[in-house]
Amino acid sequence: MPDDSPDLEFSPDELMQTCAAGGRAAFTQSLYVNALHVDGYRQLDELDSSASAAFALSRLT
Repeated sequence: MPDDSPDLEFSPDELMQTCAAGGRAAFTQSLYVNALHVDGYRQLDELDSSASAAFALSRLT
């Protein structure tokens, strides 16, 4: 199976390139996985999962 995922590695300088004056930026990522399992009667929603992550950057002066 080919790996079609994009390159998701960025340096802090790359992330800060388009920041407004003041040099601060915040980023967040959310992921939700909807499990498609069924027990013959209903979808097992309790197997769903989610995660989130966040971080902030600030230029040192």
